[in-house]
Amino acid sequence: MKKKERARLKKASLRFVSLFSSRIRQQLDVYEKLQSEIKFSAPKVLLDDSMRARVFLSKKHGHVLICFEGKRKTNYTEFEVLKNNAFGGPLGIDDYSVGSAILATGSSGGIEGVSFEGFYPVEAVGSNVNLQLKELAYTVDSRRYEIEFAFIFTSDVLLSVEPESFADSIIYEWWDYYRASQEEKDVTEDRLDAILRELKGLIGNPDTLESQIDDFFFTNQIILETCLNMIPGSLSSQPMLKNWIKTNFEQDMIPDAIFQNIHQDWVILDYKRSKRVLKKEDTARADVISEVHELKTQLKNYREYFDEKQHRESFRNEFGFYVEKKPSCYGIIGLVPPESRSLFKQSIEDEPGWITIESYDAICRSFENYVSNRTRSI
Repeated sequence: MKKKERARLKKASLRFVSLFSSRIRQQLDVYEKLQSEIKFSAPKVLLDDSMRARVFLSKKHGHVLICFEGKRKTNYTEFEVLKNNAFGGPLGIDDYSVGSAILATGSSGGIEGVSFEGFYPVEAVGSNVNLQLKELAYTVDSRRYEIEFAFIFTSDVLLSVEPESFADSIIYEWWDYYRASQEEKDVTEDRLDAILRELKGLIGNPDTLESQIDDFFFTNQIILETCLNMIPGSLSSQPMLKNWIKTNFEQDMIPDAIFQNIHQDWVILDYKRSKRVLKKEDTARADVISEVHELKTQLKNYREYFDEKQHRESFRNEFGFYVEKKPSCYGIIGLVPPESRSLFKQSIEDEPGWITIESYDAICRSFENYVSNRTRSI
């Protein structure tokens, strides 16, 4: 990137910060008279009188990271040029070898409430990338940075955007998102009860197909979020994985889902039909061990998909997320009545740490506890 181009991007960045931040405050003051809660929808840092911005430009990728930070002694805008990924700027790192969790090409939208360990959050390449980042954290080489609010733009977006019009449109986006999230928090007791009833009906029916369970969990992801600690929006289900698996591995065995949990671990998830009811009888332990072994072997094969770097890169290119080598695995299998619970635990207690095996009734009880606790607080 030539010096003249860097100077042009610096000027555009400083102009954007000044006009965008002042317009946001001005418009929020106006709209507050019409909608008293509108300021709750905006990132708090933009309302901070001591807010400042730090801008980091990547010469290699041509993207600009604009971080807004609150509670600073000085409110001037800093500008720094890096050779590599702009996310190294806040950490004082300019190392080409550090990878990124998400590859953004021609993307718009937002990422919120996620932490990354050993990776930068995003690598923005190409053109037409416009992402909002809110309440993110990332750690590289024991250095940690917490993003209160930021934008990542490719240079073409930054040079073409009109800051004040952009601010006007983004306020409406924030307000729409805030209202939707408030409505989601107001999920009715009847709706949660309906999901719970349907879950009990599915797992209690020996004729239920795995595809029906897969569809139900995908439609009602709140079950995976509350019972398996899944990060909302991170689920890739079997239909989404099918073409990718067949293209890369030329086989028909496909995991039911892959998701990221709140500990930032990627998890391969597989369901078995719930037709078997484990009973306390002489052959029960052998039957459990046999089914668990079959599931474990299947999950191990899925796990090996990610042994090859080219496969991990392929997954990132396809779905936008980087899954590390040897992800965790979670299998759901069978129904275990209370009197057989001890036997079931004994059958799986020697499994390695990378795999978790649980029964459908345990998942159901966990979700039922969530529903009960939540409805009591409504």
